[in-house]
Amino acid sequence: SKATTRRGKIHFLYLSKEILEDIMKAASGKEKMIALALLSFALCMSATAGFQCRIVFASHHGPKIRPPHPKSSLSLAGASLDSIFQANARDESLDWSFLDGVYLITCPNADPGGERLQKAKSILDKAGLLDKVQVKEFDTDDENRIRGCYNSHISVLSDVLESCRNTGGKNMFDVFLGSLLPKSGPSMSETSSERNVNVLVVEDNLALSSGQLKQGIIDSVAEYSVTNPDWDMIHLSYIPYVPDLKVTRTPSKDVVKLSCGVGSALGTTAYIINTKAIKRLLEDDKENGGFYAPIPDVMAKLFPESRYASNPTIFVRAPNTKSLVNPQLDDLRSFLFQPSVAAFAQQLILLSGLTTNMLLPIVIVGLLGASGASLVSTFDSLWMLWTTGTLDGPVILPLLSGSFAVFSLGILAQGAMLAPKQEKA
Repeated sequence: SKATTRRGKIHFLYLSKEILEDIMKAASGKEKMIALALLSFALCMSATAGFQCRIVFASHHGPKIRPPHPKSSLSLAGASLDSIFQANARDESLDWSFLDGVYLITCPNADPGGERLQKAKSILDKAGLLDKVQVKEFDTDDENRIRGCYNSHISVLSDVLESCRNTGGKNMFDVFLGSLLPKSGPSMSETSSERNVNVLVVEDNLALSSGQLKQGIIDSVAEYSVTNPDWDMIHLSYIPYVPDLKVTRTPSKDVVKLSCGVGSALGTTAYIINTKAIKRLLEDDKENGGFYAPIPDVMAKLFPESRYASNPTIFVRAPNTKSLVNPQLDDLRSFLFQPSVAAFAQQLILLSGLTTNMLLPIVIVGLLGASGASLVSTFDSLWMLWTTGTLDGPVILPLLSGSFAVFSLGILAQGAMLAPKQEKA
């Protein structure tokens, strides 16, 4: 069959979910291998006929077709056993097939009841990612929690790179299908070893951002990761309250560029990283003999102009999840990381075109001015009520004005007391 999309005509090979389930229920391993061989033969014939094949699962109600993106129109070398035998259980499921892996970092000894992990899995399930997740467990480094965070991310990235080296960028089904392909052109081992791997790394402190998660944003990120070779990381969550950060638009309306300076610790709640960037991080780790700075600071140093983000972000650092690294900031996070507040801050930086070093003083002065005006208005109203016994206007206005002033000044004071000092380059 074929369908016309914004990228042209795409030919589809439909596979019935029921047929695939029958394959898995085959009585013997020999029958399974025969079925797989026949399936591979059908894929090969379609590919040699010039078709772009895509695995689409169908139920008794007919096939469900998703708009393809550059990596989901798969050549045979890109097919995977997981993509063939994994059915899409929900109509609202989202297509993340441009990712080669998803890794969830958690610390069981700091989560004895498993509440953090279960919340994270629930969030990933809502985002359509749970079936792809590999959970990576680490013990907390109680002597230095920042070092423990660094080591956990370096360990995950090392495992990703080692897996790529062991398989040449291919999974076992890639190898099986590759043996059936014609040998014209570059060899399968050559093309696969050169294939970039994009993985998503998340922590167990994530939450969904405000707004509905739409396939269009995911498709934009997928397309950008293929068509723009200059990226190293794409954040699906980032902290806007950091020094020397500038957010600018890209040709994609759903992807923005994050220009960073020293101290622009954007966080590691959820980020996509490619093979090139993984190698650079691991080389830096080796050159420095392991941990020497927080992992967000290392990323800011290595990738000052090659980090991007979805716009709006898909995830946010959960505001009420306790930090395992710097819990003294939890009260401030409970407000600043509310999805609506974080989204407002991100859009303010983008629309202003200013760095946070320039924007923050403007915001502080504005809040101080508004707070001062609110306090003056409140005192004038109270004085009028005290001296005349009457109030010109609704009582609620001075109360709201005073509450705003106290709240704004309290946030500024708490931020000033708890904000970490910026390190010099």
